[in-house]
Amino acid sequence: MTAITPSRDRKIERMIVALLTARTLKDAAKSLGCHPRTLMRHQKHEAFQAQYKEVKRALLAQATARLRAESGAAVEALAKVVETGDSWTEPVFFQGKVCGKVKKFSPAARVSAATKILELALRSHEIEDLTERLEALERSSYANK
Repeated sequence: MTAITPSRDRKIERMIVALLTARTLKDAAKSLGCHPRTLMRHQKHEAFQAQYKEVKRALLAQATARLRAESGAAVEALAKVVETGDSWTEPVFFQGKVCGKVKKFSPAARVSAATKILELALRSHEIEDLTERLEALERSSYANK
């Protein structure tokens, strides 16, 4: 197989974006105006695979950062539900005066969402930690050869 050349980088980048955003290989190929076999053929190149993995890793890192950023809000939501129980409401204003209260989200829904955010943040941290440890092991095994 031939290596991916710099002149083909733009095409490869478009293929990677299509593969990561389309629901199926067929949809990705259609969005690029090529046959699915063309994408399958490119996926066999080691250079393509490396670039594809790097883009996926970057996307995962962004998602992990977002989960970590939302973790604080998730903890606050849990604390608010614990503090206020079922009576958590917000005022409704009309012409500058409070005219009533409305429950924004049920406590159960907020707890569920907050818990899921925290679980995903923890899981992503564990995966990131394991990835770093595995990469360190791989580097040390290559250095010892």
